[in-house]
Amino acid sequence: MRFVGSIDLRAVDGQLAFLLIGFFASAARLLWGRVRLSILFPALLVIASAPEFLRQAQGGDADVPLAIYLSLALLAAVGWLALRSPFALALFFSSSRPRRSRSSRRGSSRWCSTSRS
Repeated sequence: MRFVGSIDLRAVDGQLAFLLIGFFASAARLLWGRVRLSILFPALLVIASAPEFLRQAQGGDADVPLAIYLSLALLAAVGWLALRSPFALALFFSSSRPRRSRSSRRGSSRWCSTSRS
């Protein structure tokens, strides 16, 4: 707390809201046309209205964001395997690609030396 000073909880709630809206929109987009709408919307509504889901999401742990990330990656992988959809394949690989830090992008990695002998 001494580094931050104070935490604005409204920003945390806003970030949570964007995360949950993005999850439900992404899940609906990935399942659209593959699942009947009479099943898709009630299923997403049940997940959205589950009290434990919201309690876990507001708890501040990384469990719910990790579960959201993994479930969307799994939906994209299954979409590609079942339907050979290039959109789902691109989503899966973009979500599973490891991020590199800025220093490693510039070539200043500690594992590889650029000096020549």
